[in-house]
Amino acid sequence: MKPTCKGSSLFVVFLIFSSIAISAKDFDTTLEKPDVLVKPDKHRIFLRALSGDGAMITPAQEEIRGADNALTIASVASGSPTLYASTFGPQFQDGKTLVTSTTKFDLEYRFEDKFRFFYETRKISQDFAYGSVIAGAFNLRSVPVSYVDTQKRIGLGYFFPVLPMLNLGASLRRVELQQTTDSNFTGFSSSLGSPSITYFSDSSQTVKMTGYVPGFGIEFKPLSWFEIHFQHLLYNLKGNDSRFDSLVLTSRGLSAVALSLGEGGATYKGYSQTIDFVFRYSSWFATRWGYTKENYLKTNNVYSFSNLDTNPALAIGSSIFVQALSEANVKYGSYNLTIEFSKGFGSN
Repeated sequence: MKPTCKGSSLFVVFLIFSSIAISAKDFDTTLEKPDVLVKPDKHRIFLRALSGDGAMITPAQEEIRGADNALTIASVASGSPTLYASTFGPQFQDGKTLVTSTTKFDLEYRFEDKFRFFYETRKISQDFAYGSVIAGAFNLRSVPVSYVDTQKRIGLGYFFPVLPMLNLGASLRRVELQQTTDSNFTGFSSSLGSPSITYFSDSSQTVKMTGYVPGFGIEFKPLSWFEIHFQHLLYNLKGNDSRFDSLVLTSRGLSAVALSLGEGGATYKGYSQTIDFVFRYSSWFATRWGYTKENYLKTNNVYSFSNLDTNPALAIGSSIFVQALSEANVKYGSYNLTIEFSKGFGSN
């Protein structure tokens, strides 16, 4: 999980805002009196923007690999291998993570630093390509795949000051999750003594889930300019998984279309953990350097239909077999830089 050049540009932005904050020290004692913890304002509003670089094992990786293995077994057992079996599966290896880019925006309101209301949006994007894939007459190179994971969260929390420098809190969020995977490619194959074939493929998967996510947090504030925050969220979401795959073949003026449709329920269970090291340069500006780790188990009951299956019994059996093996373990890790602005109103 190597940070990209985006992290460098954010570091430049961080230095610019740091210099601005330091120049404001004549009217702000955050840096001048590190041992003095200022009493929280009665009202305070926070705006945060996060950018992260990391890696992820996505549901599509695990599900395509599992479904491919199932299709291969099913087609061999039936004595009639299907066109799409065992085409992409070998490209996905166990535990292989792919680079991700993360953005997140937060709006938070605090009353006396105890009662907190927040709205958060997060987007994880991942663009990758299969390597060179050769399956029978098909030679596919650099097949693009685009994965986008978006979350909208709205919730509230309460943090209790156990000690002047230690807060413990609990939260509850309403989460809307959407995961979209798209892939399309065009290719041409030809071999000696065989007619040339042109093929067009389009594949998409959309997962939508909702649910309530409880969590707890710890805030340690040893200095006025330095804090350590830890957050743990427990996910148990439910929703729908829909899929569409098509493959069009043309040769000598003739064409054939292969379609596969899938629809069913899905669940998303696991946890998210974030640790942030907060550096406050003034009462209104801070940066957070942190790391997020997430681990989920996605299961589904997606049943599919394909016009390649002419035997109804075999079609139903293959669909049940494939969906039973399409459980996915989603793992995500990201190094984050957050820029935070805040404004307080009123005093206690």
